[in-house]
Amino acid sequence: MSGFATPVENMPVILQWLAQAIPLKHFLIIVEGSFLKAMPPGDIFANLWPLAAIALATLTMAAIFVRGRLQ
Repeated sequence: MSGFATPVENMPVILQWLAQAIPLKHFLIIVEGSFLKAMPPGDIFANLWPLAAIALATLTMAAIFVRGRLQ
């Protein structure tokens, strides 16, 4: 569902929305665009902010769960 084996655009709409939550999808777009296609910085940032949002949500939830287990 990351778009590595099959394009995300060919998936049903619900699976496309679900693919947006997978960090590998955004990472693959950035890597392919920066190395192979000379992607402009604006397009890289457009795929970088979802990675930052996913990381922030994941780290926040991890801190909450670990803090709850330690107390």
